[in-house]
Amino acid sequence: MQLISRSAQYSSALTSTVPAFNSSRNKMIKIEIGGRSGIDWRLHIGLRDQIALLGISGLAVTGATCLVALNYSSAVKSEFNDNNQFETHVASLSESFLDCRKNRKRLSA
Repeated sequence: MQLISRSAQYSSALTSTVPAFNSSRNKMIKIEIGGRSGIDWRLHIGLRDQIALLGISGLAVTGATCLVALNYSSAVKSEFNDNNQFETHVASLSESFLDCRKNRKRLSA
């Protein structure tokens, strides 16, 4: 006969094994609920899956960085075009003022 305390019975009753989907091998994930501090989730992931998650998260971060950079470059290009339009407008106004001054001097002389 084996003596098991109530806490051991409680924790063993709440421990379950759930099959995980993996194409290369059949794997089980152990999820434990209970413990001294309330709910305790334990998820064990293999090294191959950890490396895959690291690669996927790195790819996501790189993609997000590229999207932010493209958005920023589009904004900079738009502002550059606006500045060029303003510069040509100011140059045409300056040229118009010079022409007016020449015409006024010519008419007054």
